[in-house]
Amino acid sequence: MMVALAEMHGCFRATGTKWARKLDGSYVPQPVFRCWTADHPPCPFVEGDSFTLTNQGRAVIQRHILHQHGVVVAGTSPQTMLDPVAAYGIVASKPVAARWCQQALDQQWTALIAWALTWPHDTDANHLAATLHLIQYTLDRSSLQR
Repeated sequence: MMVALAEMHGCFRATGTKWARKLDGSYVPQPVFRCWTADHPPCPFVEGDSFTLTNQGRAVIQRHILHQHGVVVAGTSPQTMLDPVAAYGIVASKPVAARWCQQALDQQWTALIAWALTWPHDTDANHLAATLHLIQYTLDRSSLQR
């Protein structure tokens, strides 16, 4: 099955359409989909030009979004195919989360977050050091919460 899926995605990419390179998702067997744990074997995964076997862990955010907001095009409702996911708070889009961070974190991160919201359009800038500093800041703050 893996070879057939990889070939199918190769055909998608060969069309040259913009959306063929923006596919992102996993092919998860239905019994695993119901309650995915880190113990399950890797599943076929596509992201852009990459098609691999990977263990996406529990895919908590994706399963929560599917359970709460999944839209059925054809077939069974996601609510009947997977167990509810206990999630803290709400799931927000990346731009919404970034804007929240700009308001909630120290002002020193505002410009970096604004840059991240426009990336990859601004590819000339190199913000690696600042990004690593923000990651360390986040790790330090999260360890204080434990």
